[in-house]
Amino acid sequence: MDAMTAGPAGEDLLITQGHDLDNIEQNFSSIHYREPMLLARNTGKGFVDVSAQSGDVFQQAWVARGMAVGDIFNDGTAHIIRSRADNSSHGLELKLVGIPATAMR
Repeated sequence: MDAMTAGPAGEDLLITQGHDLDNIEQNFSSIHYREPMLLARNTGKGFVDVSAQSGDVFQQAWVARGMAVGDIFNDGTAHIIRSRADNSSHGLELKLVGIPATAMR
């Protein structure tokens, strides 16, 4: 990853990815359906790819369609939930509590 324009240091990027066509490799051998997540550190002058030294999870290739970050367990730690576009049986159920969007008009 080339250095990109970045804001103040401290706002890093976590990128989930995967191609939308499951047969893309048949026509383009350098493009893959499953891709590893990317972690980019914000240096204040740009982003640097730090995925290789950030753990085994960044070496695994999968197809991700989305990601959410939040303090799921209310313990002060940011937790990452990512979606997968395969036939796995894993799931996440959330109970959302708050004001309905229609009540905020």
